[in-house]
Amino acid sequence: DQNVIVELTKVENDETRSANFTLKADVTVRVYAMGEKNNSRRQMADFGWISSARTREKGWTMDADRTEHAGGAEKNCLIDEIIPLAKGSYTVFYQTDDSHAYNDWNSSPPFDPEHWGITIYGEGPGFSMNLVERNATVAETDVIAQITRAGNSVNIAKPFTLDKSTRVRIYAIGEGQNRAMYDYGWIEDARSG
Repeated sequence: DQNVIVELTKVENDETRSANFTLKADVTVRVYAMGEKNNSRRQMADFGWISSARTREKGWTMDADRTEHAGGAEKNCLIDEIIPLAKGSYTVFYQTDDSHAYNDWNSSPPFDPEHWGITIYGEGPGFSMNLVERNATVAETDVIAQITRAGNSVNIAKPFTLDKSTRVRIYAIGEGQNRAMYDYGWIEDARSG
């Protein structure tokens, strides 16, 4: 376990974990991820992905079609890939569903249960951990208002003022089902409500 950039492992049921890092140069990395595949739909139930911390675009994802069997139950899968990452800031995510994860297997565990999750290693002769800043907080530029990491049963408000009519970009993630939203945001005029 040398040159570990990010390690999100031993992930249990109903968890979503993330970690940030910044690369000071273009590097090659090894992505080693274990998860659960839903064979009937060719989808991942437990999986990871890497996004640009600035744009939030996915740069790599644990695609069911690229995985191989990880031992134990047929749904256990792994991916072990070498990929290039450009200089910049990234967020690594890993999420699980409500069953069959570390410490609570509903069928045979994989051959390497300690690595249930995602690990990213630096690769190649030119790689040095000096090129990596772990847990880097990416400074968002031109942010007018931001509410993040909202937990359960909270109602958070963030006031802001615009001096003139302005086009804005709204980036929001929430929970919804059957055309109804449960976790969501909105913008309202402070004077009129």
